[in-house]
Amino acid sequence: MGPYVAQVGAFSQLNRALRRAEQVRTVTDSVGITPYITSTDTLYRVQAGPYPSASAASAALDGQTNFSAVARRVAGNERFVAQVGALGSWNRARKQAAQAAEQGYSVSIQPEMRQRQVTYRVQAGQYRNRSAAEEARAALGGQISGTARVLGTAGQGNYSVQVGAFTDLKQAQKQVRQLRGSDVPAYVHYKFPAPPYKVLVGRYTQRAPAERQENDLKSKFPGAFVLDLFAPSRD
Repeated sequence: MGPYVAQVGAFSQLNRALRRAEQVRTVTDSVGITPYITSTDTLYRVQAGPYPSASAASAALDGQTNFSAVARRVAGNERFVAQVGALGSWNRARKQAAQAAEQGYSVSIQPEMRQRQVTYRVQAGQYRNRSAAEEARAALGGQISGTARVLGTAGQGNYSVQVGAFTDLKQAQKQVRQLRGSDVPAYVHYKFPAPPYKVLVGRYTQRAPAERQENDLKSKFPGAFVLDLFAPSRD
Protein backbone atom coordinates (compact mmCIF):
# COMPACT_ATOMS: atom_id res chain seq x y z
CA MET A 1 0.00 0.00 0.00
CA GLY A 2 1.17 3.45 -0.93
CA PRO A 3 2.81 5.83 -1.08
CA TYR A 4 0.93 7.72 -3.78
CA VAL A 5 1.49 10.91 -5.76
CA ALA A 6 -0.92 13.33 -7.41
CA GLN A 7 0.05 13.54 -11.06
CA VAL A 8 -0.96 16.83 -12.65
CA GLY A 9 0.47 16.43 -16.12
CA ALA A 10 2.68 14.40 -18.44
CA PHE A 11 4.55 16.25 -21.21
CA SER A 12 6.88 15.29 -24.02
CA GLN A 13 8.73 18.61 -23.62
CA LEU A 14 10.66 19.34 -20.43
CA ASN A 15 9.95 23.07 -20.64
CA ARG A 16 6.20 22.44 -20.54
CA ALA A 17 6.64 20.17 -17.53
CA LEU A 18 8.69 22.86 -15.79
CA ARG A 19 5.95 25.43 -16.39
CA ARG A 20 3.32 23.11 -14.89
CA ALA A 21 5.56 22.37 -11.91
CA GLU A 22 5.94 26.13 -11.40
CA GLN A 23 2.13 26.40 -11.18
CA VAL A 24 1.91 23.56 -8.66
CA ARG A 25 4.63 25.17 -6.51
CA THR A 26 2.16 27.96 -5.67
CA VAL A 27 0.26 25.29 -3.70
CA THR A 28 2.98 22.95 -2.40
CA ASP A 29 6.78 22.77 -2.37
CA SER A 30 6.59 18.99 -2.65
CA VAL A 31 6.45 18.79 -6.43
CA GLY A 32 8.82 16.92 -8.71
CA ILE A 33 9.31 16.02 -12.36
CA THR A 34 9.89 12.36 -13.13
CA PRO A 35 10.67 10.98 -16.60
CA TYR A 36 8.69 8.04 -17.93
CA ILE A 37 10.45 6.38 -20.85
CA THR A 38 8.29 4.73 -23.52
CA SER A 39 9.40 2.82 -26.62
CA THR A 40 9.26 5.97 -28.72
CA ASP A 41 9.51 8.97 -26.39
CA THR A 42 10.13 10.33 -22.89
CA LEU A 43 7.23 11.81 -20.98
CA TYR A 44 7.93 14.16 -18.08
CA ARG A 45 5.41 13.53 -15.32
CA VAL A 46 4.69 16.38 -12.91
CA GLN A 47 3.78 14.93 -9.52
CA ALA A 48 3.01 16.27 -6.04
CA GLY A 49 3.31 14.23 -2.87
CA PRO A 50 3.79 11.63 -1.59
CA TYR A 51 0.48 10.87 0.15
CA PRO A 52 -0.48 7.82 2.23
CA SER A 53 -3.47 6.78 0.10
CA ALA A 54 -4.93 7.13 -3.38
CA SER A 55 -7.88 9.16 -2.06
CA ALA A 56 -5.55 11.60 -0.28
CA ALA A 57 -3.50 12.04 -3.45
CA SER A 58 -6.64 12.62 -5.53
CA ALA A 59 -7.93 15.25 -3.12
CA ALA A 60 -4.62 16.97 -2.35
CA LEU A 61 -4.89 19.70 -4.99
CA ASP A 62 -8.67 19.68 -5.36
CA GLY A 63 -10.00 23.21 -5.72
CA GLN A 64 -6.53 24.78 -5.49
CA THR A 65 -5.51 24.52 -9.16
CA ASN A 66 -7.28 24.82 -12.50
CA PHE A 67 -6.16 21.40 -13.70
CA SER A 68 -7.06 17.90 -12.58
CA ALA A 69 -4.86 15.45 -10.67
CA VAL A 70 -4.66 11.68 -11.02
CA ALA A 71 -3.45 9.47 -8.15
CA ARG A 72 -0.59 7.11 -8.97
CA ARG A 73 1.15 4.61 -6.77
CA VAL A 74 4.89 5.20 -6.39
CA ALA A 75 6.91 2.34 -7.83
CA GLY A 76 8.82 0.39 -5.22
CA ASN A 77 11.61 -1.01 -7.40
CA GLU A 78 14.94 0.70 -6.85
CA ARG A 79 16.68 2.27 -9.82
CA PHE A 80 19.88 4.28 -10.12
CA VAL A 81 20.26 7.84 -11.37
CA ALA A 82 23.13 10.20 -12.12
CA GLN A 83 22.58 13.19 -9.88
CA VAL A 84 24.07 16.30 -11.38
CA GLY A 85 23.08 18.84 -8.77
CA ALA A 86 21.41 19.50 -5.41
CA LEU A 87 20.34 23.13 -5.36
CA GLY A 88 18.45 25.42 -3.04
CA SER A 89 17.08 27.48 -5.93
CA TRP A 90 14.28 26.22 -8.17
CA ASN A 91 15.47 28.45 -11.03
CA ARG A 92 19.03 27.10 -10.83
CA ALA A 93 17.66 23.55 -10.78
CA ARG A 94 15.64 24.34 -13.92
CA LYS A 95 18.74 25.60 -15.73
CA GLN A 96 20.78 22.55 -14.77
CA ALA A 97 17.97 20.21 -15.83
CA ALA A 98 17.82 21.96 -19.20
CA GLN A 99 21.58 21.46 -19.65
CA ALA A 100 21.26 17.71 -19.05
CA ALA A 101 18.22 17.47 -21.32
CA GLU A 102 20.19 19.16 -24.13
CA GLN A 103 22.64 16.23 -23.92
CA GLY A 104 19.80 13.80 -24.62
CA TYR A 105 19.17 12.54 -21.07
CA SER A 106 15.80 12.09 -19.45
CA VAL A 107 15.79 14.49 -16.49
CA SER A 108 13.92 14.75 -13.23
CA ILE A 109 13.78 17.38 -10.50
CA GLN A 110 13.05 15.90 -7.09
CA PRO A 111 12.43 18.11 -4.04
CA GLU A 112 13.80 17.08 -0.67
CA MET A 113 13.04 18.92 2.54
CA ARG A 114 15.97 19.15 4.94
CA GLN A 115 15.60 21.01 8.20
CA ARG A 116 14.79 24.58 7.17
CA GLN A 117 15.00 24.49 3.39
CA VAL A 118 13.99 22.65 0.25
CA THR A 119 16.75 21.14 -1.89
CA TYR A 120 15.99 20.39 -5.53
CA ARG A 121 17.88 17.33 -6.77
CA VAL A 122 18.51 17.30 -10.52
CA GLN A 123 18.81 13.71 -11.71
CA ALA A 124 19.43 12.17 -15.12
CA GLY A 125 18.35 8.78 -16.37
CA GLN A 126 16.86 5.75 -14.66
CA TYR A 127 19.16 2.74 -14.72
CA ARG A 128 18.65 -0.83 -13.52
CA ASN A 129 22.22 -1.18 -12.25
CA ARG A 130 24.89 1.06 -10.76
CA SER A 131 27.46 0.48 -13.51
CA ALA A 132 25.17 1.96 -16.20
CA ALA A 133 24.49 4.96 -13.99
CA GLU A 134 28.24 5.38 -13.43
CA GLU A 135 28.78 5.57 -17.19
CA ALA A 136 26.16 8.30 -17.45
CA ARG A 137 27.72 10.14 -14.51
CA ALA A 138 31.14 10.11 -16.17
CA ALA A 139 29.70 11.41 -19.44
CA LEU A 140 27.66 14.15 -17.77
CA GLY A 141 30.53 15.26 -15.55
CA GLY A 142 32.36 16.86 -18.44
CA GLN A 143 29.33 18.36 -20.18
CA ILE A 144 27.45 20.38 -17.57
CA SER A 145 28.23 22.46 -14.51
CA GLY A 146 28.01 20.71 -11.18
CA THR A 147 29.37 17.52 -9.64
CA ALA A 148 27.66 14.36 -10.86
CA ARG A 149 27.28 11.30 -8.66
CA VAL A 150 25.24 8.08 -8.64
CA LEU A 151 22.32 7.59 -6.25
CA GLY A 152 19.85 4.82 -5.62
CA THR A 153 16.27 6.03 -5.98
CA ALA A 154 14.92 5.28 -2.53
CA GLY A 155 11.32 6.27 -1.83
CA GLN A 156 10.46 9.74 -0.58
CA GLY A 157 10.59 10.18 3.16
CA ASN A 158 8.01 8.72 5.52
CA TYR A 159 8.72 11.06 8.44
CA SER A 160 7.69 14.62 9.16
CA VAL A 161 7.21 16.81 12.25
CA GLN A 162 3.69 17.88 13.16
CA VAL A 163 3.40 21.30 14.80
CA GLY A 164 -0.32 21.96 14.47
CA ALA A 165 -3.73 20.56 13.53
CA PHE A 166 -6.82 22.61 12.60
CA THR A 167 -10.41 22.03 11.58
CA ASP A 168 -10.22 25.17 9.42
CA LEU A 169 -7.97 24.95 6.34
CA LYS A 170 -7.41 28.73 6.31
CA GLN A 171 -5.99 28.62 9.84
CA ALA A 172 -3.61 25.84 8.84
CA GLN A 173 -2.50 27.81 5.78
CA LYS A 174 -1.96 30.90 7.95
CA GLN A 175 0.40 28.96 10.23
CA VAL A 176 2.26 27.61 7.20
CA ARG A 177 2.80 31.15 5.89
CA GLN A 178 4.12 32.26 9.27
CA LEU A 179 6.54 29.33 9.43
CA ARG A 180 7.76 29.84 5.88
CA GLY A 181 8.32 33.48 6.70
CA SER A 182 10.88 32.19 9.22
CA ASP A 183 12.42 29.88 6.57
CA VAL A 184 10.81 26.76 8.04
CA PRO A 185 9.66 24.35 5.26
CA ALA A 186 6.08 23.85 6.48
CA TYR A 187 3.13 22.55 4.51
CA VAL A 188 -0.47 21.42 5.02
CA HIS A 189 -1.22 17.70 5.06
CA TYR A 190 -4.65 16.10 5.34
CA LYS A 191 -6.50 12.98 4.37
CA PHE A 192 -9.60 12.95 2.22
CA PRO A 193 -12.33 13.86 2.85
CA ALA A 194 -12.21 15.56 6.26
CA PRO A 195 -10.04 17.54 8.71
CA PRO A 196 -7.85 17.76 10.70
CA TYR A 197 -5.57 19.87 8.51
CA LYS A 198 -2.12 19.07 9.87
CA VAL A 199 0.75 21.54 9.67
CA LEU A 200 3.93 19.55 9.05
CA VAL A 201 7.58 20.51 8.74
CA GLY A 202 10.09 18.66 6.57
CA ARG A 203 10.06 15.18 5.08
CA TYR A 204 12.73 12.66 5.96
CA THR A 205 13.64 9.14 4.91
CA GLN A 206 14.88 8.30 8.43
CA ARG A 207 13.46 9.04 11.86
CA ALA A 208 16.65 10.47 13.42
CA PRO A 209 16.81 13.72 11.35
CA ALA A 210 13.08 14.19 11.91
CA GLU A 211 13.70 13.96 15.67
CA ARG A 212 16.44 16.61 15.38
CA GLN A 213 13.97 18.88 13.58
CA GLU A 214 11.42 18.15 16.32
CA ASN A 215 13.91 19.27 18.99
CA ASP A 216 14.64 22.47 17.06
CA LEU A 217 10.93 23.31 17.01
CA LYS A 218 10.11 22.42 20.62
CA SER A 219 10.89 25.88 22.01
CA LYS A 220 8.12 27.48 19.92
CA PHE A 221 5.90 24.42 19.50
CA PRO A 222 6.01 22.35 22.72
CA GLY A 223 3.54 19.86 21.27
CA ALA A 224 5.63 19.11 18.16
CA PHE A 225 6.15 15.42 17.47
CA VAL A 226 7.48 13.12 14.74
CA LEU A 227 4.79 11.71 12.46
CA ASP A 228 5.10 8.61 10.27
CA LEU A 229 3.08 9.63 7.21
CA PHE A 230 2.46 6.07 6.09
CA ALA A 231 1.66 4.45 9.45
CA PRO A 232 -1.91 3.16 9.94
CA SER A 233 -4.20 6.10 10.72
CA ARG A 234 -5.59 6.76 14.19
CA ASP A 235 -7.55 9.86 13.22
